[in-house]
Amino acid sequence: MNSFYRIFPFIIVLPAGFLFPAAGQPPYDNYHLVWSDEFDVSGLPDSKNWGYEKGCSVRNSELQYYAEAREKNSRVEDGFLIIEAHRETMSGCTYTSANLRTMGKRSFKYGLFEIRAKIDIRQGSWPAWWWLPNSGGWPRGGEIDMMEFYQGKCLFNVMDGNQKWSSKTKRVSSEWAERFHVWTWEWDSLKIDLWLDDTLMNHYPVENADGTGPNGENPFRRPGYMLVNQAIGGTNGGDPSKTEFPIQYIIDYVRHYQQGGDTSGVKSDSSPMIYFNGKRVLHRNGTSLLSPPLAVTVYTINGRSAEKWAISGNDGPMSLSRILDRAGRCSTVSQQLRIVTIREVNGQLLRFTTITRK
Repeated sequence: MNSFYRIFPFIIVLPAGFLFPAAGQPPYDNYHLVWSDEFDVSGLPDSKNWGYEKGCSVRNSELQYYAEAREKNSRVEDGFLIIEAHRETMSGCTYTSANLRTMGKRSFKYGLFEIRAKIDIRQGSWPAWWWLPNSGGWPRGGEIDMMEFYQGKCLFNVMDGNQKWSSKTKRVSSEWAERFHVWTWEWDSLKIDLWLDDTLMNHYPVENADGTGPNGENPFRRPGYMLVNQAIGGTNGGDPSKTEFPIQYIIDYVRHYQQGGDTSGVKSDSSPMIYFNGKRVLHRNGTSLLSPPLAVTVYTINGRSAEKWAISGNDGPMSLSRILDRAGRCSTVSQQLRIVTIREVNGQLLRFTTITRK
């Protein structure tokens, strides 16, 4: 995201009733959830997790003023974090937006991280999800851009302490931008892997950054913090003058998993969310979010007394071809189901589903 110096899943339904994630997804085995923000409480973002960068044109000659704790620019609404940019004058800038960061609140070193989000890819939009070091500064402390978009392409970047960039890109379309997508970042002492929708986009050997960090350290063997922001214009964002505002960066959740521990256990207080036709069906506490609500009953999970979902509508069982994908989204209508047994892996992450046909 600090680019001023820069040079440059699917699931198959088998006859036996099992749903298997396709090859190529991040290796979730032996990871367990240690922190997440599911954005369930409306209003300003949770101050235990997020603080704010503030100021006009903080970097990259960008055009926005980053506002602090201003609901017009950053708020939780209907279970989503919305970072919203507006064309309006504030403190010398002609646009307003927000940059949320965990600095001083949540520190991260190693693990598997996810964000499920929908981004605006129109001219002038420059959203990002990225990492900076707790100490050592930029550029010496390094930078990881798990998700960045501008000028028609998503970027997946790693920059060492000598400002040497490893950058991969993917062109995306307006149709692509109409949907939510999942960006995943796996990081340990040996590698940084950046994924988009279960496709590996950039593999970076951490040893490549040896000696480039503060005091000759490797910058990617040190802790840091995450940022989510919506920039406007600047060196890479493009000219926003003909774009209709507001611009929204909509985030469903941010999650952090770490290796070790029992990943098959049940968390009775954190029911996963279910989506149907792009709308969230259930709150994490199991209550329906639709009106009229779906009838949802919780029974068992992994054979224990926890969670099984019996889903029905006004006319009987809901017709679905598959109930969930790995990101917790529901898909198209075709196959009638009576009971869905959900196996939970890694806390709230859903990997396998067994269905009992009607």
